Amino acid sequence: MNVLKKRKLLEYEDWRSGIEFLSPKDHYMNVMIGQAGLRPPGDRMKLWATAFIIVTLFLSFIYIAARYCEQLGRFEKYFPSKEVIGKIFFAGWTIVIALVVIHGLIRLILGGEKTARLTSRLLTRFFPARGSEEED
Repeated sequence: MNVLKKRKLLEYEDWRSGIEFLSPKDHYMNVMIGQAGLRPPGDRMKLWATAFIIVTLFLSFIYIAARYCEQLGRFEKYFPSKEVIGKIFFAGWTIVIALVVIHGLIRLILGGEKTARLTSRLLTRFFPARGSEEED
């Protein structure tokens, strides 16, 4: 680890310990930190782990349904056939790859910051936060 990274890590730890010390005493500190978007340590790792678990469960379900469709007996009518599963799986991956390519092209053309704002705006429009009303 180089000196700059060590210095940044120590500075971050100092800020974090100061925040932890002041948080129970000053409610407004928590509000300002929340508005600044400062995330707790390990938050991104939890996000990636949750996403990995969800994708793994989804793919496991598809695998089990495709592999054991004939052996399901009376539950067979609740699962799609192998052909349908293949088509759904192909369509899903095609959509995901297309979205990734489109995002990369937009990021290349507009730049990272504008693309982040555009993506944020689109996501909040299609998936609004609970309890918030749209302000237009």
